[in-house]
Amino acid sequence: MSWKSTLTSRQFLETIQFRMAVKAGLAATLGLFFGVGFSQVLDRPDSLVSGLWTVITAIVVVQAYLGGTYRAAWVRFIGTFVGSVIGCLCTIVLGSNAISLGFSVFGTIAVCSALNLKDSVRIASISVAVLMVLWGLRPDISPWTFAFFRFMDSCIGILIAVIVAHTVWPTQATRKVRLNIVATIRNMRQLFQTAAKFDQTNAKHIRAYENTMRETVELLRQSRTYLDESRVEIRTRSSLRDWIFLLEHLEDTCDVITTLHGVKKGQLKSIFDSKVSQSTHECIHSLDHALEELAETLQERHAFWQPVNVLGALENLQDDLNNFREMQITRKLPIEDAESFFVFFHSLKALAEEVIKIDTKIHNLYK
Repeated sequence: MSWKSTLTSRQFLETIQFRMAVKAGLAATLGLFFGVGFSQVLDRPDSLVSGLWTVITAIVVVQAYLGGTYRAAWVRFIGTFVGSVIGCLCTIVLGSNAISLGFSVFGTIAVCSALNLKDSVRIASISVAVLMVLWGLRPDISPWTFAFFRFMDSCIGILIAVIVAHTVWPTQATRKVRLNIVATIRNMRQLFQTAAKFDQTNAKHIRAYENTMRETVELLRQSRTYLDESRVEIRTRSSLRDWIFLLEHLEDTCDVITTLHGVKKGQLKSIFDSKVSQSTHECIHSLDHALEELAETLQERHAFWQPVNVLGALENLQDDLNNFREMQITRKLPIEDAESFFVFFHSLKALAEEVIKIDTKIHNLYK
């Protein structure tokens, strides 16, 4: 069993899963209490239905992060409103049966698509189904009255979820973006260490590289999702462009590392002269150190005294490469080795440029 799967009690209490469980449990408790209470105060005959619908709404809306809660609240509100209106009209015209329900759901999806409310399609359809089916059990109640109270039940559940999200471990999605970027940079450092090796790697190393690359791509995808959630977190809007900038250049960095890994480097080491070999080693070491410090700066949210000096190592390498080419050695290389030579150093240069851009942005964020 890996260490990731074995958590102490204290570590579990600090996980987002535990916090989410507490939030959902509290939201469900409050949802049932206030849903049933609201219905009983108004002397409604379907108080348990109100409680159940409020509980479902509260559980669905409450999310681990504030941005996700806001987004889910809006989707639920719009979907319930549209579903309540359409469901009520269809119930009055078509009645409550299996065929009318099918037509009503079809119409609901068509209306949501026409209004560009694709995220609310499912909840609107569910609202139609709940209204029509439950009204069929109590046809003595006006469909408009039934629809109004189902909508109010959802509003109570949404309000409860938002309050719980703000009072119990309120966490912004931007924090998750930052932590994901930290993990992404550390993964990229491992990928770069493998991609920059001149020695042939065995099958075990190749599998490890591929697994790390898949994990990195998934982290970048998750970061994009969390960043979308953070757009509705008013307190983080000022830094949205910074996070978008970092994600875009991290994706470019990942592409460069992939290109570098694909270079056939078996013969390159024997081609270099002593100066090119030394400056190449120094540039690789500088890039490796830079990636380490980038992750550390984001982790601690505290910039080092000066940005990482990758530019100096890159300039030294460029000077030695120019001298190397002036000796016309590269013209004598076989076409395959010449291609590997130029792609290798072009990738190193591109990677250094991306690291400098990322480092400058992070340094400005936390200086």
